[in-house]
Amino acid sequence: MWENDSKTPDFALKQGCGDLASQMIDFGEGQQQGQGLDLVLGGGRESFLPTSAVDPEYPESSGARKDGKDLIANWLRKEDGREFVWNLDQFRNLDPLGSGRILGLFEPREMLFNLERVRGKGDEPSLVEMTEFAIRFLENKAGKDGGYLLMIEGARIDHGNHAKIPILALTETIEFSKAVKKALSLVDLKDTLVLVTADHSSSIAFTGYPEADMPILASLSYPSFSLIADDGRDHVMAESEEEPLEFDPSSIPSPHAGEDVAVYAIGLGASKVHGTLEQHSLFDIIFEIIL
Repeated sequence: MWENDSKTPDFALKQGCGDLASQMIDFGEGQQQGQGLDLVLGGGRESFLPTSAVDPEYPESSGARKDGKDLIANWLRKEDGREFVWNLDQFRNLDPLGSGRILGLFEPREMLFNLERVRGKGDEPSLVEMTEFAIRFLENKAGKDGGYLLMIEGARIDHGNHAKIPILALTETIEFSKAVKKALSLVDLKDTLVLVTADHSSSIAFTGYPEADMPILASLSYPSFSLIADDGRDHVMAESEEEPLEFDPSSIPSPHAGEDVAVYAIGLGASKVHGTLEQHSLFDIIFEIIL
């Protein structure tokens, strides 16, 4: 989403809300007041670059900002010692004991599915690698008596569900689980709260009476397939030698669902997470521990 894009509500623009990329760059909090976030790793590079800028990884693609702003350049100018990276080698050359701020944007839009990444597509770190780096970096930056807030999202679990492709949703969930395991191996639970939850559920489910030999890791519609991303890049996501399932996949909805989601907690303050909670209660629990 970017300034004056049709997805940005006019009332939000009139109130000075701006687009999400600008909000991230201009965020006024952080370890040092006014300097913003210490570390950002993910996708969405096109929302930080103007339409006149050629993407560094895909020469056939360009930025998507219609206001002409180069938010990456603006962010780098704010303070000495800042680093911007966009590929795996650059990421692996970052110093987790460094003191500067880091912005890593590894894809023009969303990160690749992990299944694509392990098959050699793309040039980006895994969620586990980013998790380990983020914890080491922020713990060093916070110091012995400091603290930090880190949010890690397995965002493409949702996309696998929307696409009705179980193998994508499941492999993304496995990668997220590995990231949680890595985080637990790096933090001291005596002074760290680890929360694992979801922002919503998804409607894809195993319902009815599936056959015992039903290929649950195949597409719900085709034996082999690819997805053409909006930016024109071909994302080949999964393959199966099975025959297509004999039902209409369009009859299976795949939007978000409305049931409660689980929240798991371990470490400092975990006892406060129990029963049924309103979503905002998690903020209160986190805020109380930070204070």
